[in-house]
Amino acid sequence: LLTGGPVALAFLGGAPAEVTGLFAALALFRAPYTLALGAVPPATGALTRLVVAEERETIRRLVGGLVGLTLLAVGVAAAVGALVGPALLRLVFGASVDVAPWVCVLIAVGCTVSLGALALSLVAMAHDRAHVILRSWLAAAGAAGVVLVAGPGSPLGTVSIAFLIAQVVGFTALLATEVGQLRR
Repeated sequence: LLTGGPVALAFLGGAPAEVTGLFAALALFRAPYTLALGAVPPATGALTRLVVAEERETIRRLVGGLVGLTLLAVGVAAAVGALVGPALLRLVFGASVDVAPWVCVLIAVGCTVSLGALALSLVAMAHDRAHVILRSWLAAAGAAGVVLVAGPGSPLGTVSIAFLIAQVVGFTALLATEVGQLRR
């Protein structure tokens, strides 16, 4: 769901320049997620130690902080995408990459939500609930599929919206499960 946008766009008939622009936007705005992957092993270990020690209140605070930080980061990502996203893409990938600000906003926000979902996935893994992660991302894929089939606009618009919806659904499903588990 993080990398399939350009393929979906090509399949839906997006112009080659749009496919390239979407690929570049995903590469740029997904960079923090890619960097965060290096923190997965130590973070999973630390979270697992909290679970084993039955530090439920600490985990609740961490999840609450994660949600707050994700919401704050979404606002920053939207502003960056809207205000400087297209210029950043041209700076990094060259003048031929032309992506509209609204696409940058959707992709930047989706990639930011994916960071929050990654963190929630680590909490689920620490609790030995890998099935929750799978179920959440299957729901996200289903939601994205519905958007792709419904085609609410141009191919680029449809794929960009599907990407954002997939990330939000994945994050929300992970969060709902985690909150439900923490209440028990």
